[in-house]
Amino acid sequence: MRSLARRTVLRGAGAAVALPWLEAMASAQPRPLQPAARRLVTVYLPNGMVMEDWTPATEGTGVALPLTLAGLAPFASRLRLLTGLSTLGLPVVPAYHAGAATKFLTATSPSGARGTSPRAGISMDQIAARHLGDDTQVASLELALEPADIVGACDVQYSCAYQHTICWASPTGPLPMESSPSAVFERLYGDNATASPEVRRRALSDDRSLLDSVRESLGRVRRVVGAADRARLDEYAESIRSVERRVRAAERRGATEVPDAGALAGTPASFLEHGQLMVDLIVLALQANFTRVCTLMTGREASTRTYPELGIAEAHHEVSHHQNDPERLRKLARINRHHLTLVAYLLERLQSAVESDRSLLDDTLVLAGAGMSDSNLHRHDNLPVLVAGPAPLTGGHHRRVPAGTPLANLHLTLLDALGARVERFGNSTGAL
Repeated sequence: MRSLARRTVLRGAGAAVALPWLEAMASAQPRPLQPAARRLVTVYLPNGMVMEDWTPATEGTGVALPLTLAGLAPFASRLRLLTGLSTLGLPVVPAYHAGAATKFLTATSPSGARGTSPRAGISMDQIAARHLGDDTQVASLELALEPADIVGACDVQYSCAYQHTICWASPTGPLPMESSPSAVFERLYGDNATASPEVRRRALSDDRSLLDSVRESLGRVRRVVGAADRARLDEYAESIRSVERRVRAAERRGATEVPDAGALAGTPASFLEHGQLMVDLIVLALQANFTRVCTLMTGREASTRTYPELGIAEAHHEVSHHQNDPERLRKLARINRHHLTLVAYLLERLQSAVESDRSLLDDTLVLAGAGMSDSNLHRHDNLPVLVAGPAPLTGGHHRRVPAGTPLANLHLTLLDALGARVERFGNSTGAL
């Protein structure tokens, strides 16, 4: 068996396919000692939560998961639920939705009136990306399930940019969130350095797979690695083909159908289809070490998306202002559970992707939650937040922290687990 470099890339006509971890790479470069986790995925849930259906009744290990989190039961031992975290200790601004999104990863309130440059703070994921991105192709991926131009109402006097992203490269650098699966796929596997755009388009025409252009080099790799690596390569290639087929199918539908308010050409109209496709792209990116930091906004604050698949005709934002009406609360709870199905799908995909003798879930911290709790009152305390991933950091535990504990304390804790230690973050008062 021949050894391979970890960053082996197969190149073809306009394609560049990075390989997943293989046993043949271990002998080429022994894996160094690592911190508790080497990857970070953040999933943002907009417009608050029905907290009664999110919060476990008791503290400790092995607690019963409430209705909204019931879909995460197969991963109960990999969860850490935290109740009581808050962003209320930050400067108060009249921007409830902009503040919810902005403070979630920056622990900084938005500032600056509409028409001026947005300003907040560097987000926790970008600090992690600077630490983890030295040997990756890109430091981080920022993805969303809604394009910026359908966000709906923006907070008065505040730039819509605050609701379009939760990721900030610097205090004045909000990062755009990509909602197109085809754009993400092209970023992962396109390589115009090896072909002109015309050649690239021809290679992708007639339902041909990009893997066709690297078939020969992929075959050469298969011939020099062991049986376990060949099986892993075949599984990885099939995963790419599956995602590619779904991306192309969405592109074809987008070219022939009139998209609804929640979709653009080339983007699946179904929330779940779109979300699962983006999750699969995240897992492929992590497998190939394309990046180690990914963020997914399942929706934008004040989202006007409707959920006909759930029998809900009203916009999410409208439903979130439920006025304690039982029917609206039931609808909001269904939307909450629908969003959490993507978190469950992400954990399932990370668990099934193997690197060396570990799954990606063993090396990946998943932070999921919302920047708002009670959406009817726009509350920014007692936030719905969970962490999933390596068992030593999670353990199937629910903990109630003292009321008002800064969300930034969790950020500080996660950065420490990733080896990106900082003295202070936002309004943090110490690690959890």
